[in-house]
Amino acid sequence: MASEQAKFEAFFKNADKDGSGSLTFDELAQTLRNSGYKGSDETLKNYFSNADISGDGIVTFDEYMVAMGQVPPEQHK
Repeated sequence: MASEQAKFEAFFKNADKDGSGSLTFDELAQTLRNSGYKGSDETLKNYFSNADISGDGIVTFDEYMVAMGQVPPEQHK
């Protein structure tokens, strides 16, 4: 699981273009599209909205790890 977590961390850091420690919708969408994602904008928006647990318009690393199933939702900070 450690190597799986490292892959998630690497993806997040790569997607976090401005180094803020959180992802905007545009950062996530651009990174996924550059990785070959062919899904619709609506699907991406739904995924982002579900990952944005706090509803503040950004996805923190903790929220991302919950969305990836690496951290139980009740452990979200």
